[in-house]
Amino acid sequence: MPCLARASRWLTLAGLLVVVAGCGTYMSSVDRVRGHVVSGDLDAALEELEADEGDVLRLFERGLLLSYAGRYQESNASFEAADHLIDELYTKSLSREAAAFITNDATLPYRGYPHEQVQLHLYSALNYLALGDGDAALVECRRVGLRLAQLEDTRDSDSGYLHDGFAEYLAGILYAQDDDGNSAMVSARRALTAFEESHERWGHAIPEQFIHDSIDWAERFGFAEEARELRERFPDEAAHFTPMRRDEGELLVIYESGFVARLVEVRLDLPILKSDQGEGEELGMRVRGRSPRGEYILPEGEKIAYWLSLAMPEMVREPPHLVGARVRSTDGATATTFLVSDVSATARLLFDEGAGKRFLRTIVRALAKYTVHQKAKKESEGLGILANILGSVSERADTRSWAMLPDSIHMARLRLPAGTHRVVLEVLDERNGVAQTATFEEVEITPGFVTLIQHRTYR
Repeated sequence: MPCLARASRWLTLAGLLVVVAGCGTYMSSVDRVRGHVVSGDLDAALEELEADEGDVLRLFERGLLLSYAGRYQESNASFEAADHLIDELYTKSLSREAAAFITNDATLPYRGYPHEQVQLHLYSALNYLALGDGDAALVECRRVGLRLAQLEDTRDSDSGYLHDGFAEYLAGILYAQDDDGNSAMVSARRALTAFEESHERWGHAIPEQFIHDSIDWAERFGFAEEARELRERFPDEAAHFTPMRRDEGELLVIYESGFVARLVEVRLDLPILKSDQGEGEELGMRVRGRSPRGEYILPEGEKIAYWLSLAMPEMVREPPHLVGARVRSTDGATATTFLVSDVSATARLLFDEGAGKRFLRTIVRALAKYTVHQKAKKESEGLGILANILGSVSERADTRSWAMLPDSIHMARLRLPAGTHRVVLEVLDERNGVAQTATFEEVEITPGFVTLIQHRTYR
């Protein structure tokens, strides 16, 4: 009977780990989904991503694709469901945490990286703008602020991703349209902080149009001293600023390029030495500082007891070939897009922030599997082999991420007289050549208001 009980226990574990091994099937479908999207077949892409109200990641992906398909209300419903689910998942499930520890992090419910949670509300705001509901778009911008504040409260440091320039800039545009000067200036200050951080980290220029808008809002809403400081701090940009006329409205162009950097699995083997003592995190801290197989130099007199096999996520970025756009209207007005969000760079920043804890957790989990293998081997050689196989099968990197996001987001602002306009968007390559053209017929411009058009390319 004891032998039957042990066999039953191991068979149950085998069944669990076989199921876990199948958890990577979602990410294996990403290439197929991207292929459909690139070919313009959004219906096929949505069919590939079957609806699942209990899966944040699928809700993210479907929400974005529904938005590109012009199904804005369905898109917002998907984003709203994802938002509610994220809040629910902040209440941790101890049983799932325990299961993840003995298998892999991909068994945990996906809550999204912080920048993905912000993007959710950004795209919701853009959906509402496309529907002509500026008030609802403002609500989503406020929710961005709440998400960022929540992130700041839970961080270990006051550095990293604490501000989002695009989100705050868009909020400022909408607040100014709503004549809420105080809120517009608060958003402008936060956006400036974010753009300055982006400049320091990656060398991205602070958008000149943003400086123009900040000066405009400061002067229009009675922040004369702040307007003077902005003019003094950014004299070149200020020299090109002209206030908007009463009979003008603004065309807001959002151009998205490429695909965000994605996560792939890499395998890594680290040595455990015969002289190693301790277990768990103590041993993990020692092992994580060693070079992997093929690079490790064995100290004199030492022997390797075991090669610890790990599966780690690695971020890979493929920069797009189409990098900007030029916008022109039939009355001769032109504008060129400027970068407002380097989505891939932000994803890399957040991914790297968690690298140390993620690596140590993976090592400690692999050590636990090694201990199970050793104990099973003492019971019988067969159980030892089974434990070793199951431990290897269950070792999977968590490569989940919002894969349909763009690599980067660009914006253009074009002032136009009230009325109907024909607008042409020319997509530019690295050499500033026109690689693609999109035409928007009968774009309606209303004095003092923002009209949105969006365009996405994938290569």
